[in-house]
Amino acid sequence: MSRRNVLSDSRPAVALGFSRLGAPASTTTAADATPSGSLARAGEAGKLEEVMQELRALRALVKEQGERICRLEEQLGRMENGDA
Repeated sequence: MSRRNVLSDSRPAVALGFSRLGAPASTTTAADATPSGSLARAGEAGKLEEVMQELRALRALVKEQGERICRLEEQLGRMENGDA
């Protein structure tokens, strides 16, 4: 299964209205004041939410895999010690 990379076609975070540290940028442009600017921001917000959902899913997967590795290491240790 191949996933579409949502980051490859997006602009840098500063262009999305966020500063380097994640705080909202205070710059506004003429495009932001127009209805099409609002639509663009809504689209960007949708992309941001999609990225955040994927990040949450990846974090959960990493946590599950870490727990699985821990269990497997414990099993291997018991087998090496002859406890299993």
